[in-house]
Amino acid sequence: MLKANSRVSPFVVERLTKYYMYLRMISSSTTGQWISSKEIAAALELTSSTVRQDISYLSEYKGISKRGYHINDLVSTLEAVIGISTPCSAVIIGAGNFGRALLLHQEFRKQGFVITSIFDANPQLIGTKIDDYTIQCISELSAVIQKQAITVGIVAVPAEAAQDVADKLVTAGVTGILNLSVTMLHVPEYVALVNSRIIIDLMKLSFQITSIKNNGNNILSADEGRSYGN
Repeated sequence: MLKANSRVSPFVVERLTKYYMYLRMISSSTTGQWISSKEIAAALELTSSTVRQDISYLSEYKGISKRGYHINDLVSTLEAVIGISTPCSAVIIGAGNFGRALLLHQEFRKQGFVITSIFDANPQLIGTKIDDYTIQCISELSAVIQKQAITVGIVAVPAEAAQDVADKLVTAGVTGILNLSVTMLHVPEYVALVNSRIIIDLMKLSFQITSIKNNGNNILSADEGRSYGN
């Protein structure tokens, strides 16, 4: 867990998830059991002091002088802190191209997120199948969430329908929403909300490409360009 009374910024949270993904990636291929803050920093283009400071937020984990961090132990600690040490159930609302791609993305299950169902309001899609999943009517959303104790709702609908979907998810009892629409959502304080920034990130990328092409002087720095969360 995190240290008591510690206030962790979104930037730190995002870096902790990056550490977890990187360590998971190398844990099956590395010959050593230990890794230093310098090695993590080099792999993720950070400073070793940033890595050490971030990991210091973990109340139940400390590195060992001259050895660094035990990879598997740090992975386990990060899993508990991030909250993925036990599987998290999720549903997708929106069976368009985006929703379909998410449903078939194998990385979700690997990282502890189990997508149980997909919903849509289009009568032409309801009852059709995507792989082993049958698209269900959004009118069934509340009953499914409550019956299966769903934790997360993934909103992949057009902007004009997103808030209504979010309201349905909140009423049904989810505790977290991932918003993939291009509009901002409003939810109660007791519901966690993360707004995906795919379109914004593409615009930032376009800006950087244009800046490099024009003069190469007005682009964001490496760290600013990567942005560790807002």
